Amino acid sequence: MALESWGVTMEEAEKKVNTRVCGDCKERTTIHPNSPYCARCMAERGKRKREAQAETASEEKSPANGKGRGRPRTRSQGLISKPDSEGKAPAAQENAVTVDFAAYPAVLEEVKRVAREEVRPVELQILYMLKKQISKESQPAI
Repeated sequence: MALESWGVTMEEAEKKVNTRVCGDCKERTTIHPNSPYCARCMAERGKRKREAQAETASEEKSPANGKGRGRPRTRSQGLISKPDSEGKAPAAQENAVTVDFAAYPAVLEEVKRVAREEVRPVELQILYMLKKQISKESQPAI
């Protein structure tokens, strides 16, 4: 009676019941008449796919296989490269400078501390401090 109030007869309701069996386990009915797998097998397939993706991603990141990037480059490392065959650096590299703080670790730690306080990357903090110093020196003394 309840089905008839929705405009569905008992025969139509029985036709719509899913009787399709899972293609993997052959034990349970599928999650939908159009789906070939039951819920458990669908979850297992998704899990296997995610594991395979994680495995290939970890292989790509590994420096041992030659494909990976190894240690990530910082912005300043990416800007410097060898000059071309004519001995001239490309135009983008004419404006690049590498600063080695090996002899001055205390200065680098101070710059890092200020960068954390001002919520900036260290590279941008160095540029900001340099720009601020230059503008201070270029102002005429009164």
